Order: sequence, then structure tokens, then C-alpha cells
Amino acid sequence: MSKKYTIENIDIFFENYNIIKRFLSDEDINTLLLEWKSNNNINPHDFFWLLFNNALSVNGNILRDGGYESNFYQNQESLHHDMAHFRREEGAKNESINQFHRLAFQSVVERAKYSDLRSSVEMEIVVISNTKTNFAPEYICQYGISQSLKKYSPEGFMDECFIATDKCTRKGGCSCTIATSVKRNSEGNIIRKRVK
Repeated sequence: MSKKYTIENIDIFFENYNIIKRFLSDEDINTLLLEWKSNNNINPHDFFWLLFNNALSVNGNILRDGGYESNFYQNQESLHHDMAHFRREEGAKNESINQFHRLAFQSVVERAKYSDLRSSVEMEIVVISNTKTNFAPEYICQYGISQSLKKYSPEGFMDECFIATDKCTRKGGCSCTIATSVKRNSEGNIIRKRVK
């Protein structure tokens, strides 16, 4: 595992992962640093991972204390994608990297399930493959390419689409993304739910 980030160059870490400061104040970060140091920890990776996990916890507390569910899932998505990128930078294996991308995708799905739009229109999840066939072979994932622009229901996505799983062969883990969209009929019109 490479050691790109150190306590001495922590500012570089926060430049790349500034979402953490949305949840943790400088005082919170200093308290966690003192706690980490008091436990005789020598691996900075553990401290940075502690910051991510505390940010996740604070995000959960915000929801518990009356925050918006859609904001919670959006923050979870961002934090989990950043955790995947951090694992990639630290030299983790694809399985570990993809585990966090998959958690991020789960957050997108949950946000779609509970969207205010769901009461009036049909929603779907669209896969966007960032893999190009002209990439070096180790950065090509045939499964990701096969999924590009495929559409899934929010209820079926996690069981039917396997991006960011062991089907992903891209070096450095999955580079696919997903987005929510309103479902349209063959004429391009939005499919609205019938009021009962």
C-alpha cells in the first residue's frame, strides 16, 4: 500500500477529500487526531479512514435529527465514492475499491426510491460506462461497456446490475456511474403514475 498522504501534508488530503469538512470542524479533526495519536497509531491511513467514518456517522446524525432524506443519501453517495478513490490511491485491490462504489450506488438507488417525484412519475436508474474501447486493456471492462445506457428500476438495480462487483475487470476498480431519470414511453413522453 502506498502512503501518498501523511499527517504532515494533511492539507493535500483535504484538497482532494474536502467533503469531510462539510461534516467535521477543525476542532473535530484535531480531537480525532489527538485520539489517534494517543492510541500509538503510526499508519496515517488509519487516521484518514477514521475521518471518513466519522463523516458518515455525522451524516447519519443529521438525518436522525430531522435532516432531509435526499440530502442524507446524496452525502452517503459522495462519501462512499471518495472512500473508493482513497482506497484506489492507497493501492487497494479492486474488490475493496468496488465495495465502496457499490455502497455509493446503493445510496443513489435509495434516493430514487424515496424521491418526491416518485409519487407522480416513474423513475429509473441509468448506467453510464466511462470505459472506452481505446483504453489500455487493463482499463477496459467489457461488463461495464455492456451495461452502458442500460436502464433499471430502482427496486431491481442492486439485484440485476453488477457494475462494481467481481464482474468488473478494470484495473483500479469500477469507473461506471449511475444516474436517476424519469421514465419515458416510446414517444419520449414522461410516464406519469395514475392517481387512484
